[in-house]
Amino acid sequence: MSREVRITPASDIIVRSLDSAFVMAGNSRFEGSLGAWAVYAAGLVDISPFDDAKKHDTFKTPEMISHLTQSLEVTL
Repeated sequence: MSREVRITPASDIIVRSLDSAFVMAGNSRFEGSLGAWAVYAAGLVDISPFDDAKKHDTFKTPEMISHLTQSLEVTL
């Protein structure tokens, strides 16, 4: 059973900054983790074994967490 495979060039992505272009089409962990998954790419969710767990974002107030996630939003 064979399937037809079509190869097409990638569509141009309109972005307003080089940082956004790198996130959208670059070779990094941020490319595949947009939206709600961006906090995982930035390393804000996982705790390092050498960090103090009480200083982690999961122990902060909801207002602080929403501020941190808003700072990760990419403007296109």
